[in-house]
Parts: sequence; C-alpha cells; structure tokens
Amino acid sequence: MTHGLDVHSMQHLVDAIVAARDAARGRLHVLSIDARVQWQELESQLDCLQSRIEYEGTHIKPSAVAKVREVTESVTVFLCEHAAQTFVAA
Repeated sequence: MTHGLDVHSMQHLVDAIVAARDAARGRLHVLSIDARVQWQELESQLDCLQSRIEYEGTHIKPSAVAKVREVTESVTVFLCEHAAQTFVAA
C-alpha cells in the first residue's frame, strides 16, 4: 500500500513552504534580533521540509505532510505575533 502523494499535491506543499518563507522575509528588516533568531529556526525547518519533499518525491509520508502544515502554521503565528512590530517600524 502506498502513502505517496501525486505530483500536484507535492507542488502544493512546496508552494505553501515558499509562500510562508516569502511572507516572513518581506518583514525581516523590521524585526527584533530575538524575532530574527526565531525566524531562522523556522526557516531552517522549512528548508529541511522542502528538501525532503524534493528528495522523496511522490513517496513522501503523511507525517511529512503533517509537518509541513505544522511549520507553515507556525510561520503564520510568528507573523501575527510580530505584526505589531512591523506596523510600528513602518
């Protein structure tokens, strides 16, 4: 029994990772040093997940899909938490 994804689903995962990364990178210049360190940790997770998706291809496991959702949600929370900092500096 295969648990893999089709190429279309994999592209959605990669697109979600890229969108999360791009959304945060656009705000990095106004973040505190602590927030930047937190972002570097999140970005490292995004990079690892993207590499895993590209390496495993359509054979990626459901646990990796769940991890993509978890990390992209963490980026969303991060951006919300630091939104006030973005607007103050702008």
